[in-house]
Amino acid sequence: MNSTKFNKNTQKNYDGWYGTREGIYIDEKEKETLISMLRLKENEKVLEVGAGTGRYVKYLNDIGVDACGIEYTKENVKNAILRCPEISEKMLEGDAGALPYADNSFETVLFMISFEYIKDHERALREALRVAKTQVGIGFLNKFGVSNILRRIQGKKNKEAKFFSAADIYKITKKATGEKKDIKVRHTLYLPVGFGHLLPFVDEALEKFNLPFGSFAVAVIKK
Repeated sequence: MNSTKFNKNTQKNYDGWYGTREGIYIDEKEKETLISMLRLKENEKVLEVGAGTGRYVKYLNDIGVDACGIEYTKENVKNAILRCPEISEKMLEGDAGALPYADNSFETVLFMISFEYIKDHERALREALRVAKTQVGIGFLNKFGVSNILRRIQGKKNKEAKFFSAADIYKITKKATGEKKDIKVRHTLYLPVGFGHLLPFVDEALEKFNLPFGSFAVAVIKK
């Protein structure tokens, strides 16, 4: 698994952006879509693979979910704990392709904009399905989303990241499992970054049709 290194400066910039009006709006829409799709229950055991700065591990625990996270490098785990000391016992170093957990250890396994940085997607998904009892959720950057198309055109896309479409997730799942799984996908964030928070009614309207052009999407794969 590849990993984006989150040093203190990266974390500061990352957290700083999520404190802006557009960052707050995007964060809320991503969380809203994720939670509505996963339908997590109180005290449900959840594993986030590629937990990065620990933002979602903290968020999920704050809303009553028993969540922990796994990260590829010791540095990322250390920085996540420095950022959120309250999750110090919830973060572990490990590889998405060889999760250090027994079968069915968690109700839900989650990739939150981390699937993009994994080299072997099929292997990682098989591992996630192995340790998940009920479902695997993948929050991903949609390659057909306006903001993500603009990132590629402007050369702002992280070279390590691979953007997906819903069709890609279906194909990866079929290759990983050898069978057709029950998969549901929901899209959001249809306008370019910087405009969505000014025109929130656009997202609200387009979400009703679930058009496959939102820049962020959540796929839920049922076991």
